[in-house]
Amino acid sequence: MSQKLREVTTYFRKALASHSKQKIDFKSGEFIECSYEDLERGKLDEAIFNSLSKKANSQKTSIEVIIAAKTIKTNFDEQIKRSTDIDELTGIYFIPAILNKDGSLTFNNVNKSPWFPREFLEPNIDSVLAIGKSAKMDKFLSDKTAERYKIKTWENYLKFAKKLYSCTTETDFKEKTVNGEELEDKVYIFNDDTINATQGIIDLYDHMLKNSDENGSLREDVKLYEKLTSLEETDTEELITNDLIQMKKHSGQMGGEYPLSPSQRECINHFVNTTDGEVLAVNGPPGTGKTTLLQSIVADLVVKRALNNQAPPIIVATSTNNQAVTNIIESFGSIKKAGLKNLEKRWIEGVNSFATYFPSQQKEKDATKEGFQYTNQLGHHFFEQVNSSENIKKSQDYYIENVNVFFDSDYTNVKQCGERIHSELQRAESVKKSLLDIIFRYNEYRDDVSLLEYLEILGKENERLEEDFNKLKNRLKQWDTYYKSIPFIFRWLDFIPYFKKKIVLENKLFIEPTEDFLQDSMSMEQIKEEYSKLIVEQRNKITEKQKVIEEFNSLYKQIQDELDKLELYFDREYFNKIKNISNVNALNDELDKSLRYVEFWLAVHHFEYLWLKGKYKEWGYQKNKTFKDCLQQRFRRLAMLSPCFVMTFYQLPKNFRYYCSEGSEKHGYLYNYIDLLIVDEAGQVTLEVAACSFSLAKNSLVVGDVHQIEPVWNVKTPLDKALAIESGVINNQSEFIKLKNAGVNTSQSSIMKMAATSCKYKKFDNRGLFLSEHRRCYDEIIDFCNQLVYNGKLEPKRGEGRKDLNFKLKNVPHMGHKQVNTQLSNKKSGSRYNSEEAKEIVQWIDKNIDSIQEHYKDENPKDLVGVITPFKAQEIYISKFIKKYKPKLAKLITIGTVHKFQGGERKIIILSTVYGSQEKCHFIDANKSMLNVAVSRAKDSFLVFGDLNCLNNNEEKTSGLLKKAVTDNN
Repeated sequence: MSQKLREVTTYFRKALASHSKQKIDFKSGEFIECSYEDLERGKLDEAIFNSLSKKANSQKTSIEVIIAAKTIKTNFDEQIKRSTDIDELTGIYFIPAILNKDGSLTFNNVNKSPWFPREFLEPNIDSVLAIGKSAKMDKFLSDKTAERYKIKTWENYLKFAKKLYSCTTETDFKEKTVNGEELEDKVYIFNDDTINATQGIIDLYDHMLKNSDENGSLREDVKLYEKLTSLEETDTEELITNDLIQMKKHSGQMGGEYPLSPSQRECINHFVNTTDGEVLAVNGPPGTGKTTLLQSIVADLVVKRALNNQAPPIIVATSTNNQAVTNIIESFGSIKKAGLKNLEKRWIEGVNSFATYFPSQQKEKDATKEGFQYTNQLGHHFFEQVNSSENIKKSQDYYIENVNVFFDSDYTNVKQCGERIHSELQRAESVKKSLLDIIFRYNEYRDDVSLLEYLEILGKENERLEEDFNKLKNRLKQWDTYYKSIPFIFRWLDFIPYFKKKIVLENKLFIEPTEDFLQDSMSMEQIKEEYSKLIVEQRNKITEKQKVIEEFNSLYKQIQDELDKLELYFDREYFNKIKNISNVNALNDELDKSLRYVEFWLAVHHFEYLWLKGKYKEWGYQKNKTFKDCLQQRFRRLAMLSPCFVMTFYQLPKNFRYYCSEGSEKHGYLYNYIDLLIVDEAGQVTLEVAACSFSLAKNSLVVGDVHQIEPVWNVKTPLDKALAIESGVINNQSEFIKLKNAGVNTSQSSIMKMAATSCKYKKFDNRGLFLSEHRRCYDEIIDFCNQLVYNGKLEPKRGEGRKDLNFKLKNVPHMGHKQVNTQLSNKKSGSRYNSEEAKEIVQWIDKNIDSIQEHYKDENPKDLVGVITPFKAQEIYISKFIKKYKPKLAKLITIGTVHKFQGGERKIIILSTVYGSQEKCHFIDANKSMLNVAVSRAKDSFLVFGDLNCLNNNEEKTSGLLKKAVTDNN
């Protein structure tokens, strides 16, 4: 390990610890009131400490607290709250501190500073309240870094906090209002549990940094983490071509409905060639099949382990937000069946998904409500239920029953069943490779027609050769008959010129136009000699052709023999389809939908057999224990039934931490234990939250899109630079560009950017691979995104909506707009809304909803229409309006910012621009990613509601491109 790796790790740890905090929800935790005078004195009543420490279940003489120093006042008229979109008790400025047993307040430490919730600072297009400017806060923190480090007393700390407030809000700390909002005259004190979300991650960083060697390197050799966090760009390698070797390596598919797209296959081919310590980054724009790719890679890994009789793979799929995580769970629990009798169901009672959720305790109720298969590190819930002795006994009978049904057998014990399953899996793998070999050998001759067709062609060619052969023989007989018809005296005396001339004259009359190889002066012997040559040549051609036919008949018989081995799984229609395939690429596609899919299910049942057999079974002393061997046993046993463990990055380090029964340390981590770490929506994940988890894995697949929603960066650039310098990652501010270029910075980068830099492959001049085939939106819609951010790299595959005869909503354009004439939008608490626009949207939906529902009568009504707006105030206004005037619609229409729609889709998306004609659409020109997400949610139609005069006329501007798209297609 290099010294630089330790420094980068320290940098990430500091960045995570210094996160700007979010607003404190008064409803979710208890708080205590005190006065500003108490705050100034730095001395509270001792009873406050006693109360808070009791709530925190703490026996310490000091506790961490958060002081809500500024809170928006809630006003009432005649006991009724005045109408406002600001929640009651909304804290806007928080000061972390230490509360001692004697009631004294002290400065916490340099890594905890006063903060404003970012959502209340400008610039922000998604806030109901704006009380200051983020840039002013950043400048203050940057300018006052040295002063902050010198703080020792409560007096100095409070003075610093007041200055920060005044600078950011341009309001004196003593003022009772801010930006027109009245403030409470009290302060509120909470227990500080804000660190809980990231504490597990910080603990892992601390463990990695602890007990370093003399060179200062990390305690563990963690190749994947080292590769990910390197400041040097990885050398590139040539892309792997989709040849026979790669086709044979690909062994499993989780879905049997469609084959992989070319770019999905490219990703699979590169993944199966990765070695330990490698990062494979895949750029996945919307609608390009990221979920299918993840499922395919998991399936392939499971099948390979089953074929080789190895332990089940430990696969962890993760992201930072619960929506991304639950999307994975749902996709792994809803595999569409292809119709292979009872093979495509679980043969173990109580198992319903290939993914198991590891939620936080707070999310367990939600998991239960959603019907997710979930457990925890201790093996509770699903793991405990499925491993009960009663369930195992039931499952043994159920397994034998299903094996006998599928194979039409009469096995009496699990061992017989398991052996049959594994032999079938090996047979399927062998057939797959053989079929690919056969068609590949055939393609050395032809690849434009199938082998069956080619055999027919060869047969006809052979018939023609034999016809020509017979014609030659018959013609020679004719020549012989003709020659014998010439008077004997002529033939006998042909050496005499007179007689020879007579014969030549006769020959001229008998030679046919096709016999240009004969000459008039030839003797009969010479003619026979020429014909003899031709007959021999033709006979040789026939012999060669018959050899070819024999060879291809042999290949065809081999295909037939291989297909005969699959009679359990497929019918004659499938066999005929395989026989009529012309080239190995087409066969490879067909295998995705058939044999690889069968292999996956056989592998599933193989691991079910091992589970029933008691492999990795927990013994009594291991239950509910987190010793290293206990965790490893528990996870392997779970992986036999559910290969994909799903959790957020906040839970991941906790779940792979074990208890040490000996030595000075209480805990250790399962470094290099996870076989594959999958990161989804990686473009939204910050480095400091995710990076350390890579130390727990051997390999990683990182999938995301830097052109969709960016991460919420909790570390601002000035602080980021200071932390990088302080950690020794860079020496001065001018070197920060190195971190930016390497994707290794906590204020501007994402785990997607960093993974791409670490990936050794490059596609379209960008690091990482690229999923290019888009199938969600009509071409008119995705073409806009293609121009906006993807530089034409996307390949629209769905087709043009205007040519789709099944699309009957003729009054709904695929890209269009409805003009709503307004000069100015309204502002409320720093956010914007447009009442006219809101009314037009609701009226349009009300007018068209019946025809929309009729058109999509087989679809879920809640998946038809969505309304996206960049402003929280507009979201609230539209929601209130629709609830008041069209309450039935309110249950069907999702209204919100793009964040609410990330990862989702609707048939029709309406964008409310909000701005009036005398304003500019700053949010569109400022953030292409937001618009890209909004547009790509629409499968059939994207409609802009608003005054188009707010959009730029310059097509090089984002809003200008949007204006052109919706007016050209309207």
